[in-house]
Amino acid sequence: MSAGLSAARALLSNGTRSWPRGCAFLVRMELEEWVRSHSVTLDENLANASMRSQLMCLGQTVQEDQAVRATYSWHRLSEACHQHAYELAPTVGELRFLLDEVQSLIESGSTVSDSIIESTAALINLGEGISQH
Repeated sequence: MSAGLSAARALLSNGTRSWPRGCAFLVRMELEEWVRSHSVTLDENLANASMRSQLMCLGQTVQEDQAVRATYSWHRLSEACHQHAYELAPTVGELRFLLDEVQSLIESGSTVSDSIIESTAALINLGEGISQH
C-alpha cells in the first residue's frame, strides 16, 4: 500500500477535525498518479493534459470497468475535496469505500494488451498528421 493511502487510512481511524477533506485529497492524489502512469503509456504528452482528459483516455489502457470506477472515484473525491456550505462532508463509510476502490485499482495492475495501446497510439499520430495539413 502506498504512503498516501496509508496516511488516508490513518486519518479515517483517528478522526481528527479535518479528516474528511484531508483523506479525500490523499486518496485523490494516489488515484491521479495511477491514472497518469497509464496515460503516459498511451502518449507521454497526456501527462500534461487535464485529469478529465486523462480519464477520458483511460479506457484505452485499462479495462473499461476500471476506467469507469476510476472516473467515478475521481469525481466523488473531487467533490469531497471542496467544501460547500449546503453539503455535508462525506461519511467515514463513503471515504472508506472510495479508498478501497482506489486501492483495488492500484493493486490490480491489469492493463489492456500492448497491441491495443500501439494501435491507439498510431491513431493519435495519424490524427496529428491530418490536423497539421
